[in-house]
Amino acid sequence: MFGSWGAQGNVELKSVMSYVAPQYKRASGRTGIVIASGGSRLPSAVSNALFIKTVIKSRLPIEIWSDTKEKEPAGLLRLVAAAHDISFHRFPEGCGYDKFRWNSDRWEKNGKHVLPEHAGRVVLKPLALLFSSFETVISIDDDAIPVVDPLDLLTYAKKPADSGIFWRDIWSLWKDADIWTKLGVDFPGGRARHYPSQDSGVIVIRKATGKGWEALCAANYLNYHHKVYYPAIYNGGYRTEKNGYEAIGAGDKDTFQVAWILKAEPHTMMGPVVFIGREGENCGGSLGQPNPDGKVTVIHLNGHKFRYSDWAAGLWTKWGASSLGLEDVLSLRRAETLANRYDGRARTQVTWKTPTHGHSYCLKWHKQEVAKLSTHISWDVQQVLTDHSEHIFASPYITEYMADIQQAA
Repeated sequence: MFGSWGAQGNVELKSVMSYVAPQYKRASGRTGIVIASGGSRLPSAVSNALFIKTVIKSRLPIEIWSDTKEKEPAGLLRLVAAAHDISFHRFPEGCGYDKFRWNSDRWEKNGKHVLPEHAGRVVLKPLALLFSSFETVISIDDDAIPVVDPLDLLTYAKKPADSGIFWRDIWSLWKDADIWTKLGVDFPGGRARHYPSQDSGVIVIRKATGKGWEALCAANYLNYHHKVYYPAIYNGGYRTEKNGYEAIGAGDKDTFQVAWILKAEPHTMMGPVVFIGREGENCGGSLGQPNPDGKVTVIHLNGHKFRYSDWAAGLWTKWGASSLGLEDVLSLRRAETLANRYDGRARTQVTWKTPTHGHSYCLKWHKQEVAKLSTHISWDVQQVLTDHSEHIFASPYITEYMADIQQAA
């Protein structure tokens, strides 16, 4: 167990960089998209990848990375993917992350669960970015839906030297969290108590810019030792008798910006998120990640995830398309102030209510600030995405793949 970064952290970071250096050298000059997914989640990743290719018309190659132990796609699915420049990859044996299986890494501290059950899944994303064949990587979650060509995201860096482009979550990092002392770095918020947290549903990393490669290796180190660093990042203001160290949203997401801060590496943090939901409801189910002008570019389906399992169970028909929650956008008054202060249990301003479950965001909608999402982005993404996903989920290649993994189980 590690008490602080210090010399041991630097030695181990150099070991990580040495191990993955050959893969980095093979990534020279390439730009592409990486989706970390697998198992029963793979249909969502395939659907999103094909959405990017056939609806958004992106020409970028896409790599889908899965755990070493996951069943490798074959047959029709591999043929369809290859026809659209989509490839499947698994981590090499012995890379050190084999033990992190989907939903397997549960542990406790003082009798409380410190991490949600999906900790074993989220630690795999940084590794996928390391082993990808791309020098410039656009990381997109299987439930993060681009509504513009992902290539556009590369233009959002505030300065040419910025090797990372990050988007915000609605939580905050806290000045009194242990991570700043543990890593020996100053709290980035200065005299403030809060600093914007990061949403890792979409990330852009330029490995060859500045120390981008080294910072990415540092992010992997933080995730490899997640039992130390996740609680250190998220305790701070979350530390109460009621919730111990547990924080909604805890996972890999802030390890990226923390790693960039650790290496003093320049990066861009985009503006406050746009909330997406339905007028008349308190809870919105998705985050809209904006461009510099505040227009939504990627929709992170935090609440309504368009899962294959929901579709297969007939829930989409039961809910109806509008129940998937992609109807309206909410612009927040004083959005910058709120984004910098929200702690997951915000009680400030009439705009907010305490979250009631999972990753849905509970708000008091102001009619004058609500607009139709289809107007905001100029097309009906809810209908197009629903039709597209149903077509993919019902396809012979997804049916074949799901039968294969069920048989293997």
